[in-house]
Amino acid sequence: MDADAPNPAPPPPQVAAAADELGAALAEVQARLRALLLGGPVAQALDGAQRELVRRVEAELARAQEQLGRLGSPGGGWGAANEGGLLAAVPEAGADSHKGRFRVLYVDDDRESRDGVGELLARYFDVHLAPDGVRAAELARALRPDIIVTDLNMPGLDGLSLLSLLRSDEDTAHIPLLVVSASTHTEAKVLCFEAGASDYLTKPVVADELVARVRNALARSEDLRRERALQATDDLTGLANRRRLRSFLTPALRSAARTRTELTVVMVDQDRLKELNDRFGHAAGDQALRALAQALSACKRSGDLAARIGGDEFVVSMPDTDRAGAGRFVARVEEELRLRPILLEQGEVYLSASFGLASASERDWEESAEHLLQRADRALYEAKRLRRSRPTD
Repeated sequence: MDADAPNPAPPPPQVAAAADELGAALAEVQARLRALLLGGPVAQALDGAQRELVRRVEAELARAQEQLGRLGSPGGGWGAANEGGLLAAVPEAGADSHKGRFRVLYVDDDRESRDGVGELLARYFDVHLAPDGVRAAELARALRPDIIVTDLNMPGLDGLSLLSLLRSDEDTAHIPLLVVSASTHTEAKVLCFEAGASDYLTKPVVADELVARVRNALARSEDLRRERALQATDDLTGLANRRRLRSFLTPALRSAARTRTELTVVMVDQDRLKELNDRFGHAAGDQALRALAQALSACKRSGDLAARIGGDEFVVSMPDTDRAGAGRFVARVEEELRLRPILLEQGEVYLSASFGLASASERDWEESAEHLLQRADRALYEAKRLRRSRPTD
């Protein structure tokens, strides 16, 4: 061996142990196949092709056993296997293991209880642990868990105070919270439910009951989420409705003031909708509204909100965007409409829209969402007036 060559890395103990177990299992299969070939009624019943197939399987098993032997021995191939070969397709522990699973935040100041219950929940959910209410509140805002399970009696910020804090924050108010406590007193349960707890479970925790209650709370939360989404959605276009716009815009304005950034709203009006309805029917008008909604959705960013607020009027709320950025958005929408006419029985119909912009910046961060929308509406009216007064060729 070259003196300068590095010593081969020994396999981790768990890899060596796994290789030994697999090798033993393969050896047993080999022995059974060999017995099958050596004689007995089964061997006599095999024809030539079947016997050849068994021999080929035995040979492949022998090759696999040899490779496992190299993998499990110190310096016997672990390095090569670990460098993009045998183990390249094996994900690291935890890699993508929680993809698609509900995220649970478990809060308990008792380390033993926290680790034990956390380990139990981790069999079914993506679990995050917090040692106290303060840390739990931080993680709730950062992680946005699907559910929080918290102990009631904790030093500092206890479970009841944590519950009240989360319910008062718009970002965390919707998260279901299950309280776990040794207290069986009705008063404690009533206080928790009045503060907004989704469920209450007494200690000692029974594993199956805890998992079942978490799943039930998640199911109820998902039903409520779907119901809220339907209540906040415009039936015709699938965009947000006026109610959803207001609930989005008010905190967005507060965030703009806090981060010292601009927020721009774009008021959009479908041109000639009445003419479309009168000439081609209301189904054509509905198709035009859906096409405009699709153009707005295609051109906005993921953090923007597009809403239909009634009739032929739409609003796009654009956080962290100045008038120039909103102007580029308008240009993209206009281009999208030019490229994608709607197809009616009578032929293609090209659509257009009018736009009014209003921005909330340092001078008017404190204005209400309603006032900002009124300014955008006045800008839209002025844009339509200028368009009507523009001479045509």
